[in-house]
Parts: sequence; C-alpha cells; structure tokens
Amino acid sequence: MIPAPVITSFTPNSGSAGAVVVLTGSNFGGTTQITFNGVVAPTFTVNSSTQITVTVPAGATSGPIVVTAAGGMGASETNFLVPPANDLCANALPLACGQTVTGSTTSATATGDPVDDCFETVDAGGVFYTIVGNGNPITVSTCSSTTNFDTKLFVYTGACGTFTCVGGNDDDPTCNPNGVASLVTFNTTAGTNYLVFVSGFDTETGDFTLSATCSTASSTPVITVLSPASGPVGTAVTLTGTDLNAVTSVTLNGTPVAGLNVVNPTTLTFTVPTGATTGNVVVATAFGTSNGQLFTVGTITAATNSTKSEFSIWPNPVAGKGLLHVKLAARATQATVTLRNVVGQLVSTRTFSGSETDLSMAGLSAGTYLLTVQTDRRTPTVQRVVVE
Repeated sequence: MIPAPVITSFTPNSGSAGAVVVLTGSNFGGTTQITFNGVVAPTFTVNSSTQITVTVPAGATSGPIVVTAAGGMGASETNFLVPPANDLCANALPLACGQTVTGSTTSATATGDPVDDCFETVDAGGVFYTIVGNGNPITVSTCSSTTNFDTKLFVYTGACGTFTCVGGNDDDPTCNPNGVASLVTFNTTAGTNYLVFVSGFDTETGDFTLSATCSTASSTPVITVLSPASGPVGTAVTLTGTDLNAVTSVTLNGTPVAGLNVVNPTTLTFTVPTGATTGNVVVATAFGTSNGQLFTVGTITAATNSTKSEFSIWPNPVAGKGLLHVKLAARATQATVTLRNVVGQLVSTRTFSGSETDLSMAGLSAGTYLLTVQTDRRTPTVQRVVVE
C-alpha cells in the first residue's frame, strides 16, 4: 500500500495569489492536485518525493493546503494565510459616495500600515479603501449588525507610506446594535483622494460592512433654543437648531465649550466650561457661523436664613474625610443631592429614595461648598457646607 502524502511544513506561511510556496514533507510521488482551502492550484512542480513548489492560485483564501498523490490526500496541520486583496495601501479598493461594501481583516498583515496615532492608536493589521472628496463632509462607518468584531476606522490623506491623519474612531456610541463599531465624519476637499483604513482593536480581526455617506451642500447653521438658557459652570446644555452639520466649534462668549457632542443635524449638547462668562453661544461649521443665542452664566447662591430649607445637614462644618448627613423634611420617592464649589463646578452627586443619606467629603479641599437637594415634589433648595 502506498502511504498518503504528509505535509510537515511550508514556506512562506502567507502570501497572495501568485506567490510561490515550497512544501516539505513525504510521499509526494504521483501528486495530481494541490488545493489552497479548496481552491485548485494549477501550477506546481514536484521536485522530489519530499518537496513541491506551488503557486498560490487566484481566488485562494486562508486555510489548509491539501496534496493529492498516489497514496491519497494529505493536509497541512496549520493554515496558509492569504491576505485580503486590499491588504496593501497600493491595492486600496475604491469606495464611492452612497456605497456599502463588505470586507474582512482576517489574515491582514501590518505591511505598509500606518504606525502613528490618528485620534486612536493603530493596533492590528488592516485593509485600505480610497474615496474622492466632494467638497462636503463624508461619513464612513462600520456600524452594521454584520460587523462581527471590534473595529477601528481611520481616514488619511497623502500617498501610501506618508499618511496624514484626518480622523479616527474606535467605538462610536451611536452605532446600534453594534456598540463596538466605528464612525468617522470628515470635511473634504473636492477632488482629493482620501484613504480609509479599517483595522481592529488590539489583535481583533473579522468581517465588516463599510458604508460611505456623502453630504451635499449645506446651509449656515441656525440656533433656535438653548435649554437651559442660564446656569453655572458645569451646567449641561442642549442646543437645538438646524444645519448642525460638520461642526468645527461651539463657543460661549468666545470660550470653547466642554463636552461637545453633536447628536444629529438638529441637536447638540455641551457643558458650560470653566472660565465662561455671560454671552452668546455660537456654532461654527464647515458651511458658516450661526446666529448668537444668549446664555447667562451665574454662580449658585444659597438660601438666606429667612428661607425655610427643605432639608437639614450635619455636621457642618464637616471634616475633610468625613460624612455629611442629609435629612429631608419629608420622605421622597426620589431625591438628588448635588455638591458644587462656589463657582458652580460639580464636585459630587447622589440620587436616593427615602428621607436620609450620607455624602462623603473624602478628597475635598477645605473651603465652602453649595449643597443642592432636588426632590420629586419640590423645587431645589441650597445650603452652604464648610469643609475643614
């Protein structure tokens, strides 16, 4: 009986169609067929009973190499890796406005990949696409239920090997149902080529769906409502308007706001920043600058002694590492205790039910603070707290 062929090793262990691979093993005499993950390789040479030279066929994918010889079939114990067609920057696949494509980073190499951070670190090997700018914002996204791994997405200009960062993203919170997919929106120059690089978090690889959405010409942004329209530093504000596309900045009386989040083209949120003063909120986008909407910045003031408080606190003064006990005048289904410094910056907050709770003073510097209690039945009341 003629023994079946045995593949003990092959070199290299990866390559694209056309690459030459040398198989080492035994019982290669009478070889009639070699396949790469089921795809027949038409070009091979049996050098001896222990060595074969074979060319990776077109259409091959990652998987075992199988030799069929006089004694039967023998498969490699490890997979031969075939990188995706667009593994190299020079082989970037075209992506058009409005197009959705599927792809994979499985077996992608790091050869020629970007190495510098671009809003996010570049971890795993990835694949390349190219899209031409239309002079308006473009959004590229892997947000799809068919994306089956934790992606990272990057956009660059420049030639392969001289990447200039435009934008990058790991996990976009708006990607539902896939919370670990990625989305990048970037302003474009008409006629400029942009490289889109899809990779994974850490060493993750897998299949993805990539879409490109291109905006058309937009109008100058308009602010219609600020809610609230006044508050201290640290206040969360929701801005409603129109044409809030490709936002480049939001300022309050000239000071950039904190925590800017563009929810959609009609809504964005931000936090009143440290150092802000009363004045107009202004939104700037790639298409122009909005009207100004007045926001009044003020500090929180405590209730006067003549005002009946809806809660009591003790001890006051309180030790810097101690607990401040808060007792409501009446039991509440839900109450929120908020501690701020005298310029309105949030220090601590707690929500509870019932009539009593404790608030830790650990880590606070000595000084005066303002404690606000908001219940489900009454308007907020404030008392001063002294931390020693």
